[in-house]
Amino acid sequence: MPIRLTAVIELSTLSHAPRIIATRVRTQTVRAASAMPGKRKKDKTGDATLHSEATNPKRRSRRIKDRYTTIMHDNVPTGTQAILDRRPTSPSQSSRETWKPKADMQYAMRHLKEMESELQSVVKRQQLAVETSSLDCATESTTEGERLPRDPDHYVLDEDEHKDPDPLQQAPLDRHDAELAQGDVVVLRDGDADAAERGARRAPPVNTELTPIQACLNTYLRASNPPVFSSRTCRLSSIIDHRYPLEHPKQPEHPTKNRPDKSQEPDKELGLKFVRDLGLANARDTVKMLRWNDKYGIKFMRLSSDMFPFASHEEHGYKLEPFAAKLLAQVGKVAAELGHRLTTHPGQFTQLGSPRKEVISAAIRDLEYHAEMLSLLRLPDQMDRDAVMILHMGGTYGDKAATLDRFRETYKTLSAGVKRRLVLENDDVSWCVHDLLPICEELNIPLVLDFHHHNIIFDPSIREGTLDIIDLFERILSTWSRKGIRPKMHYSEQTPSAITPRERRKHSARVRTLPPCPPDMDLMIEAKDKEQAVFELMRTFKLPGWDLFNDIVPYERDDESREAAKKARPKRKKSTKGAAGKKGVAKDQDNDDDEIEVPERIVSEEDFGMGGPERRVFWPEGMEEWLRPRKREIQKVATEDIAPDTTLFTIPRKAIINVLTSDLPKKLPSVFTPEGGRVDGGDDDEPRQNSWSYLILVMVYEFLRGEGSSWKPYFDVLPQAFDTPMFWSKDELTELQASPLLGKVGKEEAEGMFRANILPVIRQNPELFAASAEKTDGELVELAHRMGSTIMAYAFDLENEDEQNNEDDEEWVEDREGESMLGMVPMADILNADAEFNAHVNHGDDALTVTALRTIRAGEEILNYYGPLPNSELLRRYGYVTPKHSRYDVVELPWEIVEASLTSELAVPAETLGKIRAGIEESDVLEDSFILERETPEPNPDGTFAAGSPTFTAPLDESLVAQLKDFCKAIKKVNPDLIPDKRKRDGVIEAVLAKSLQALEARYPTDVVEDERLLREGGLGQRRRMAIEVRLGEKKLLREARNFLRGQQDEGSEPSKRAKTS
Repeated sequence: MPIRLTAVIELSTLSHAPRIIATRVRTQTVRAASAMPGKRKKDKTGDATLHSEATNPKRRSRRIKDRYTTIMHDNVPTGTQAILDRRPTSPSQSSRETWKPKADMQYAMRHLKEMESELQSVVKRQQLAVETSSLDCATESTTEGERLPRDPDHYVLDEDEHKDPDPLQQAPLDRHDAELAQGDVVVLRDGDADAAERGARRAPPVNTELTPIQACLNTYLRASNPPVFSSRTCRLSSIIDHRYPLEHPKQPEHPTKNRPDKSQEPDKELGLKFVRDLGLANARDTVKMLRWNDKYGIKFMRLSSDMFPFASHEEHGYKLEPFAAKLLAQVGKVAAELGHRLTTHPGQFTQLGSPRKEVISAAIRDLEYHAEMLSLLRLPDQMDRDAVMILHMGGTYGDKAATLDRFRETYKTLSAGVKRRLVLENDDVSWCVHDLLPICEELNIPLVLDFHHHNIIFDPSIREGTLDIIDLFERILSTWSRKGIRPKMHYSEQTPSAITPRERRKHSARVRTLPPCPPDMDLMIEAKDKEQAVFELMRTFKLPGWDLFNDIVPYERDDESREAAKKARPKRKKSTKGAAGKKGVAKDQDNDDDEIEVPERIVSEEDFGMGGPERRVFWPEGMEEWLRPRKREIQKVATEDIAPDTTLFTIPRKAIINVLTSDLPKKLPSVFTPEGGRVDGGDDDEPRQNSWSYLILVMVYEFLRGEGSSWKPYFDVLPQAFDTPMFWSKDELTELQASPLLGKVGKEEAEGMFRANILPVIRQNPELFAASAEKTDGELVELAHRMGSTIMAYAFDLENEDEQNNEDDEEWVEDREGESMLGMVPMADILNADAEFNAHVNHGDDALTVTALRTIRAGEEILNYYGPLPNSELLRRYGYVTPKHSRYDVVELPWEIVEASLTSELAVPAETLGKIRAGIEESDVLEDSFILERETPEPNPDGTFAAGSPTFTAPLDESLVAQLKDFCKAIKKVNPDLIPDKRKRDGVIEAVLAKSLQALEARYPTDVVEDERLLREGGLGQRRRMAIEVRLGEKKLLREARNFLRGQQDEGSEPSKRAKTS
């Protein structure tokens, strides 16, 4: 179904709707209207979020309509009033709602539909009036070398977060969480029968002639090979290191083979050249990004503040002229030719109201750097005026009035070039629009209205949302017009799962609607998916440029050169000597050209990264991994038949990385103690080390040693990225739906352990952990995350076989008892693993050997075994799933669901059940959850599956049934009529169990059929596919458990029992 007009203009913004509509109609007279796109299905998360934002009950549809009707006459642009006065007084009968909810909802919906019908009529009448009038549209026609003037809604994209600058430039922000404000959100549903027809008949919502965007973090170009981006930066220590000449000055720099030689005399100019070269590379890539933007209808770009790293630093800073003047002038020339607006946004710690003099000095230096960069672009007059620097006020330092006074005094000292470009923006922490607008009017500073920030921090005199804030539009626009600068606004949306103010500050990947925007104002879209979020808006609302791009082919790019790839040739037996053999060889060589599987592709520098001939640059939300080549899945296969018990390879124990082979424990004996890192027994409150943290410390130590470590080649081949849920985004984790895996990701717990156990050891011993002093705490924690995930995926318990435990309750951080020794085993960890396997790792005193359990045929993959793990656990630990491991899938049934089902079945008051629970807990421990799993035979000794399929012979915990019986007995004591005898009790238990399974299955938004369809249709990202396979396995298990229980009820037998709890 086509997009409804209400999806473009929220009802809370209807007071400004006529101005937007009039502008759209004007644009349509120049460009032919296109049909609306087909309906785009929203995901479940999006729907839930949308519906959770309920309409404020204090707002009536009648009040909105009355206000809308008044403003329609008072605020419409001149020339459209007569058209609006002729609008119909009542809606058409075809727009009447057909479904009948409660009377008050029906009344509200009727008036909402009347308002939408009036808007539709206005659009049609305006379009007809303009098309049939003698209006001269010559000023808006496109001629050679001339572009249409900008129309209302311009879009630009922003970085989701600013990088922290050097600590010397950081200001002490007085951060606080604002109270959650209830928004005035009105949601219209497409429930009436003729909604599709009315939506299809309306004019395409063309909001703008040009669609600007910030491209300093363009996702498509950033993923190119080599990457194209304009935010290359470095650490201060790198500038200092590069003051030293390279070990081999005539050779290119290499991170390990050709590094700065600190034994030579340093030269400050060498360090300066290093950081300047980074800036020049950024500027060169900016030209590429400008042309990319223009190709896809994007006309707005924010220059990265990191364009020239540390240019404003007190000690290491530098002027851009003359070394960058020529290149920046080229950037400006291209921007002028293409009609791109350029702006900048200095970092959040550039604050002019700070009480600290050093912060003020750093802020002024930073603003001078940005002003110089913009001035060197040599833009035409109007474009130069529009090239502004957007700044936040910063902290309040406990007194807003005093902060404003300091800002006034500092502003007087700024240069004319900085004052000419400086713009203030309301933020999402301290400063709302009402705080900043008066000082902007006083000092003649333009104000950027950020709608997302406004919805978090706003004056108590108005409400969250766009309805009230538009009353200030005239004053806000005046701050721009007085200086002859084209105004701009910012728009973004919070992530779907955001609740608290801190969470709401995070930008969503893409935005779904547009705010009200005057026709002479640019609108910047701030979203994590950068240019892709704007492409999504183009497609959704058929904005100009929507037909300039197409979907990418997953994992393939047609705009990069590649070498020809030949078909794999099977090994040939050695040919016999002689003429015939020589001729055969010559013939094979002659046919080499015929065995090319993938032809060579040469892409010019101009076409590189530009989307190829088919303009494939758009990737669907959540599919960013499609921009990169598909991960190679390396399979270790037998090249010839291997007999059982054959030793495939042997790994000496001295080649294993652990606490016995590394010299770190000898250098830190106080940490690697039997007491777990607590000297002299220590305090129980002190962090306790275990085998897990020991190995992480060893891994970090050896990794930071670089070439000095014997395991350097091994670290070079270990993965740097992982697909374990710990590294998934929130949106990716929501694909797991109700899976208990969500509660076991444990990233926060892991990070807590790293900061408590790992980080202090590194910080206290910088001489041992090479280069750690140059890294921030965050960088070291990320390194610990990487090493911890590597250990999780590849480490072995290094006990002898007769000492190994039968149960392996490995958990992410501290579930291992710390008694077994962990180690990284090169070679052995290259084998993939599955539920059906053919190889085994044997632990000897001096070495580990890998042997074949049965005959492995040539071409068959060699597979290890990780144990009978469900796919959810396989994904959590190792980052993959397999179809064969689905036989071990499990589901956790929370007791809260069982208790709710019991309350529903017997109509027991919650207060009574609470007293019963408290009484039982006095004498026994209640289980929080229970495991449902199939009876699965153990694998055969040769690694094959045993005969028989996994089945339900006892789907429910014995302890679950026992706990239910205890509650039933207690309920009987309170009210004997509810459970008069044992037969009634068993019937109640069966009914409660059935309801509980049904309630648990209902927590998954999709069903088995839907998930199977998604997997069958394909086109899924790796992580989403694995999430669907995990939740699908759990749903199938629930369905089997319900069917089994239903069969038991038909037979009249007592619920089966199983002793397994969690």
